Amino acid sequence: MKIRLKQFQNFFIILFFIAFAFTLIYGYNINADEGVALNGAWNIYNGKILYKDFFEYVGPLSFYLVYFTFIFFGPNYFSALIPSIFLLLISSYFIFKISYKVFHNRRDSLICAYLWLLLSSISYPPINHNTYSSIMSIVFTYYFIKYLETKKEKNILISGALCSLIFFFLQTKGVAIFLAMLVFFAYLMYKKNISLKDSGYFILGYALVFMLGFMLWGKNLFLPLFQIGQGYSSIHTLSAGFFSIIILLFVFNTFLMRKRINNKILLLIFIQVALLFSILNQFNPTHLVINIFPYIILSILTIKMLLEKYYGENQKILKKTIFLIVIIISGYLTYLKNVENRRDHKIYTQEVEILKKIVGDEKIFSFPFISNFYLELKKPNPYYNSVLLENLNLDEHFKKNLAILKQENPKFILAQYNVVEQYGFTKNNVIDSYMREEYKKEYSLGALEVWVRK
Repeated sequence: MKIRLKQFQNFFIILFFIAFAFTLIYGYNINADEGVALNGAWNIYNGKILYKDFFEYVGPLSFYLVYFTFIFFGPNYFSALIPSIFLLLISSYFIFKISYKVFHNRRDSLICAYLWLLLSSISYPPINHNTYSSIMSIVFTYYFIKYLETKKEKNILISGALCSLIFFFLQTKGVAIFLAMLVFFAYLMYKKNISLKDSGYFILGYALVFMLGFMLWGKNLFLPLFQIGQGYSSIHTLSAGFFSIIILLFVFNTFLMRKRINNKILLLIFIQVALLFSILNQFNPTHLVINIFPYIILSILTIKMLLEKYYGENQKILKKTIFLIVIIISGYLTYLKNVENRRDHKIYTQEVEILKKIVGDEKIFSFPFISNFYLELKKPNPYYNSVLLENLNLDEHFKKNLAILKQENPKFILAQYNVVEQYGFTKNNVIDSYMREEYKKEYSLGALEVWVRK
């Protein structure tokens, strides 16, 4: 009877998480980062070769992941969205597994998984390199914690391979986590908690995947890393106050746990520090939330410790109260997000239908950071870059795309500048100059401008 009850509970929990995820991420609206992933996959689907026929700054695996969904389900938004939602659900399962290895408490672990699914869903669209790289980071963390428990060589070999895969979704995050792991390995070896042989297995797993990726995509993978200290950092603003508050909270949280820190908790701390460093060049609430899965677990652990220490027998009542408050607030946020998604979805689909009537069979050029429309309108994209930002892209990128623009001579240019205002986009570039000379703005669909050849 107890086994059947537990099976029913598990079934209900899984069903709830699926319904919750799909409620949060219903519909779609234009999103620049989603556009990059979708456009890259659309280009590959149309036979173009990454880094040869077109260039992207972020790692290649997001494009190929979405490309394979196009192969199986056809090239459209929902073909990529539904598998991406299930990937988020899988990451929630791994958050539960990681939390359970830390707490040894099913309910607290479920709260962590629930909070991760909520925060990751309302903060960032699921089809993008930031989300995919965080999901891979979660799976990597699970396997390394599993190694710390079992000391089995296969687990550390797998964790090394997974750590390497993070780089091929998002290079900055991959490098930050790898460097953090080198420091963590030094600590483990100092404490004699890991052998040189097992460390070698981690490096082997990492190196095998990394060499395969380098053979496939070459030196182009490293260009974003070189540009972090050049133009890439200048297009993002870093709020010192916001950053300081986050760091102080994290340090305070770690201080409260100082007597309970073990290798598992220390690993989460190291990974969280790495994740924070990986977004220094774009430190804002959106990027922060998708990169705080260790902090979610550590925060719940801290709250649990404080309740046990100061409230003793009354902690159960307080835990239930806090849990109820979390459910009510998250339920309200879910409702608001669903209403917002439905509204944006309706507006966006109307805009797309209007665009289809305006554009018809004519060629388009989408600029500077809204490459979604090539897939939406089922137009091949002959251009070299899906993103063209001043201070980020090289001058040769603007010139190369201008040459293609002149050769293709499309009747329509779709431009949306509100997306790039935060990056200090001035319109002082060769493509905008050419647009003003050869095209005129004919239609406006919300923030989207439709320019027609004169």
